[in-house]
Amino acid sequence: MDVNVLAMTFERETARATVEFRVKNSDAGMQLNYTLDRKGDKWVVQGRQDTGQGHGVVTPPEGSVGVSPTGSGQLPPGHPSVPAPQPTSPKQ
Repeated sequence: MDVNVLAMTFERETARATVEFRVKNSDAGMQLNYTLDRKGDKWVVQGRQDTGQGHGVVTPPEGSVGVSPTGSGQLPPGHPSVPAPQPTSPKQ
């Protein structure tokens, strides 16, 4: 896993960070936003806000089959319908 801080802003005793998490050697990953507060000489994470697209943003690898580019969960226009998966009972 690769972790990169994409952006960081400071406003007195508060900082905001956008952090990207990526699978090594892949385009798959997500971005998360964090808010930090200064506590003495340290910065403490106070919470996380998603990027507005669910829990982070997942970017599928280029050319992935069956993945909606909008991340909406909808099939692309003209795609034939696909039956919903049926729940399975745990093996015992």
